[in-house]
Amino acid sequence: MGMYTRSSMLLAAFLAAVFLLAGPVGAVSNGERAAESYLLVLVNRDRSSAHLGSLKEQSYIRGQAEAHTTDMLNRQSMDHNGFSQRVSNIRTHVVGMKYSGVCENVAYARGYTDSAKAMAAINSAWLASSDHHRCMMDQLGWSSQSAGVGVRYDGHTYWATFISGHNTSP
Repeated sequence: MGMYTRSSMLLAAFLAAVFLLAGPVGAVSNGERAAESYLLVLVNRDRSSAHLGSLKEQSYIRGQAEAHTTDMLNRQSMDHNGFSQRVSNIRTHVVGMKYSGVCENVAYARGYTDSAKAMAAINSAWLASSDHHRCMMDQLGWSSQSAGVGVRYDGHTYWATFISGHNTSP
């Protein structure tokens, strides 16, 4: 087994253990935070395979992704409601940065008890969809640099939001 495969297996085992210890839905649990990080790792792995730079997690963008994911879970509806407001928030509140492009992918995965498998399924579905793939792989006319991921788990379904943006410094 190569180093990358062993690392992936260790991370998957860690995520499964953390999710078993996760608390109730509400604030971001340690398991949800680990799943968010893992989903960004998967996106960056695919970007690397396509010879694209890694996206750096930006905490404000992550907060916007987490808030939308919580909203989708609470409404039990997967959608882009409020996307324009999230874009405006990101452009306004990220001090010292001006985002010229922002895109968003949303998804849910039902029937998974293992967060790593759920995140892999969500990532695969995004890669298979032309619009989602374009967002992840910088095919919208800009080169993304920052991202945030939100993941929520209600005991049955993993909900996810991925937001990436191209930053042009002022």
